[in-house]
Amino acid sequence: MTELVQYSVILCEEVRREAHGAAILIGVTPSGPEVDDKAGTDVARIAIYVELVVDGLFNGSVDLRLIHEADTKAILESDFVVDMSSSVASDFEVELKEAQGSLVIVVNKTELHFAKSGMYRVELRLGSTGAYRTLREFVFPSAQE
Repeated sequence: MTELVQYSVILCEEVRREAHGAAILIGVTPSGPEVDDKAGTDVARIAIYVELVVDGLFNGSVDLRLIHEADTKAILESDFVVDMSSSVASDFEVELKEAQGSLVIVVNKTELHFAKSGMYRVELRLGSTGAYRTLREFVFPSAQE
């Protein structure tokens, strides 16, 4: 079974790609936007940037989601298939780095509605079965406080 060796997770407004391949993270923040607990809050765009190192090559499905700590349905979900034996990435969401077992995941989403403030978790699942693993938690503060 593939295990995560190390990882980092960044929440930001958007991730763009430079011509030579480097990622540009725009609007990096240690927390989510303020949320109106009465009416909710619409967010024009939000991005999650994840760097993973796994213990060897991983081939299979990867599921990433952003979910409120009290909910069972994620507000943001992304799933894709990874073949780390290939040096070619299929799109911007998954980048296979030169180093064996290194993986970068970028999820850019637009037009999200956050119904409540509180703690939101970025969770990852390697493989189509098994439990999600919490990578990081972000506070989405209440606009009423």
